[in-house]
Amino acid sequence: MRPLNHIDLETAFLPPNCPMFSDLIERLSEDTSLKPDRIRDLTSGLKRIAKALDRAASEVPADTKWLQPRLHKIAPAALGISRKSWQNIVSDGRAAMVHCGIVAKRRSYAKDLTPEWQELWRKILDAKDRTLSALRRFVHFLSGQGIDPWKVTDADAKAYLDAVALNEISKSPDTAYRAAVNNWKKKRAACG
Repeated sequence: MRPLNHIDLETAFLPPNCPMFSDLIERLSEDTSLKPDRIRDLTSGLKRIAKALDRAASEVPADTKWLQPRLHKIAPAALGISRKSWQNIVSDGRAAMVHCGIVAKRRSYAKDLTPEWQELWRKILDAKDRTLSALRRFVHFLSGQGIDPWKVTDADAKAYLDAVALNEISKSPDTAYRAAVNNWKKKRAACG
């Protein structure tokens, strides 16, 4: 019987065809639709995430459920970089995964919302509340699913949690879900 090592156990439940960061880097290097600077940035994000995880790019699965708990634990200061630099690195890594079709692109512009959601979102923004970042993604999800702002259900919120779990690479889906739902309840009541 073949002995199992640490990396085998950590990737044991990944699908057999799960691409590694090295596969994404190779795809990006061959992509003629991107400018060289963009290829460099996306590739750098993947390599720096791998380095932060103390792994080669060939040992890092491009799998959100594998990445989430590991990236969530990264302390930028321990890497000798600022929180903002780490956010930029993760953003470039996520953008690489979006470009390669691993995760969905985020929509964050008011023009992407349905007219009903645009009206409500304007009211919410007029309140000038700094806790809106958690709510923005939830609102875009609900609008994208064609859900009426005044008919949001617990099942819709659960679907949001499932979508975040599939598309988030560094933040805890449960934390993002709780923040979004709590903020939604407060803001909807205020705009009611």
